[in-house]
Amino acid sequence: MKSLALVILSLVVISVVFSVSVLAMHPHDVTTTTNSDNDSLPMTSFPKNGSFYGPSKETEIQIKQDYLNYILLERVPEATFDDVFIFEYYGSFSGCYVVRMSDRFSGYAAVITYETIDHITITYSDTNKAVAWKDGAIYSITDAYDRGLLTPDDIESISQKCPLFWWVEEKQIRQDYVDAFVKTRNAKPDKVWIDRNYGRNHGGCAVLMMWYEKEDATAEIWSESVDGVLFKYNNGRGIITWKDGKFYGLQEAFDKGYLYKDEIVQIAEYHELAYPDLYVY
Repeated sequence: MKSLALVILSLVVISVVFSVSVLAMHPHDVTTTTNSDNDSLPMTSFPKNGSFYGPSKETEIQIKQDYLNYILLERVPEATFDDVFIFEYYGSFSGCYVVRMSDRFSGYAAVITYETIDHITITYSDTNKAVAWKDGAIYSITDAYDRGLLTPDDIESISQKCPLFWWVEEKQIRQDYVDAFVKTRNAKPDKVWIDRNYGRNHGGCAVLMMWYEKEDATAEIWSESVDGVLFKYNNGRGIITWKDGKFYGLQEAFDKGYLYKDEIVQIAEYHELAYPDLYVY
């Protein structure tokens, strides 16, 4: 069963599905809900009881339903609403909501991806880029900008919120990783891959999955439990945290008080959304 799971996981990664970010859909006649969403509310990378700080629950449901109707069902006719996830929210700009979405049937290559718009670069930790939703239509960020739905200031705001991330610290984190873990002579920090950025916690602790390009890693599926919260992985690399130049495992960061229990739960939810196949077996 373990080998079958690994084969399925490999096929998912190798045959990366169409990224929703390259899709630009024409508006549809969809009923939308008027709400009082506040652009100034704080952004979070983590789901909070199924919703986010920013869009109303009704808006969130409408975005997911439109993704299902106009993108996912074309590829997977048996898909349902519960198969769709919004796992990052970057803000509302004059009624244009910018999010990163996924579903249980999609896989994305762990390759750092860039989107440059009007000399502003948005950086992603994988090939799943953010999309823009407005009045029932879903666009790539580039297309939304070309249509006048997003301004240069909006693009700048999105670039500051997207994973990868806090530019000065990103370089420092990569160098610290080389210093702490890489034994290769003349190892370079630009060869360090940040596969997943799970965000910052209350104390400024960065939560990441990362590795050096020439590191060996087992293909075994393994797991760890932090105060009863389960994390599953498909290689030798687990989630680590970085704070003030030092790295800690999840359990150590929790024991030191750098992560709260609710943050551990939120990280686990985000991780399961990123790797749903690991939790099937």
